Amino acid sequence: MSYEQVASHRYMVFDGRRNAAYVRALEKIITPDSVVLDIGAGLGVLGLFAAKLGAKKVYLVEPESVIEVARKAAAASGLTNVECIRAPLEELTLDIRADVIISVFTGNMLFGEDLLPTLFQARDRFLAPGGVMLPDAARLMVTPVSAPEGYEHHVSGWDDFPALCEEHKLPALDYSGARSFAANTLVYDMGSKYTQEPLAEPAKALELDLATATEAACNTSAEVTISTQGTAHGWQSWFSMRLAGEWYSTARADGPTHWSETFLPLAEPLPVHPGDVLGIRLSRPEYGEWSWITHYGDGQQRQSSFLSRPLAPADLVKKAASYKPVRNERGRAAARALELMNGEHSVAEIAAIMVNEFPAVYPDQPAAMRLLRGLVQQLS
Repeated sequence: MSYEQVASHRYMVFDGRRNAAYVRALEKIITPDSVVLDIGAGLGVLGLFAAKLGAKKVYLVEPESVIEVARKAAAASGLTNVECIRAPLEELTLDIRADVIISVFTGNMLFGEDLLPTLFQARDRFLAPGGVMLPDAARLMVTPVSAPEGYEHHVSGWDDFPALCEEHKLPALDYSGARSFAANTLVYDMGSKYTQEPLAEPAKALELDLATATEAACNTSAEVTISTQGTAHGWQSWFSMRLAGEWYSTARADGPTHWSETFLPLAEPLPVHPGDVLGIRLSRPEYGEWSWITHYGDGQQRQSSFLSRPLAPADLVKKAASYKPVRNERGRAAARALELMNGEHSVAEIAAIMVNEFPAVYPDQPAAMRLLRGLVQQLS
């Protein structure tokens, strides 16, 4: 999802259940003296609610141009206590002492999109002593589910390509080799299309204190006792977050919300019976890949999103922390472009220099401009 597009924010702005939970929390804590910082504000709906509830000052901080929609909404709503700032949080230089920090930096499965490190930085830099974070705690929940149709569509269906070829009178091909990649791929919001039946009571895999945590890594485990006979096709995961004492769940069963549940498939479906114990070991380093190990009796299935795509040996070498990279021709061209971004040259002039110095990489002005647009947008 690209947060540069206004349309991509609609799901959040119109998430009535989520917005109501935040407003209930804000009503408990906002006073006429409150200074509020809404980080990653997007279109600013949560911060604008705080302003409407009578906060002294609300700062909306958002790195993308969509902040202009928040600015328009503030003006149209008659709010004069709102300041819109377009900047990455890391580059924010204002001396803000916030009584309340609002965020939606809990991604799918809590750690998705690697937003939590930025939340911790905002807390440490801008939260006043005794200030409140919304949310201030979160829980990661899991349960095994039976999901035959969804599993067939996303995983085992790769075995059925020969049948499709026969049905449509196509030359026979075998794509069963793709199944292992699919079995290591997280599936988001599968429950919106396919039935999923829980086979046990949900288990809390992890609880994170957002007011004190210093790293956004996951390394935890949970066990459940099967209550319903059936076939486990994988684990369903979601998170809950605490808003001024009230827990808000992103589970689909608790109502619609813009966050998605996550399905972690098993490599092979597993028949289960009431009383069976299933365990899951979940791990993910900051900015890393998910791994999940399912334990049952004497057996286990080990999977990782790292294995969701084919990787050549050269790709694996480059992912190692010990790898010593050397710039290729494109890297040298990018470095030269950054060197020329010194305030003395226009973008068109830099592009002309790139074409002259790196013709094999950028044979014409439009090709060079494609590189420069991204560099200028992000790094100038």
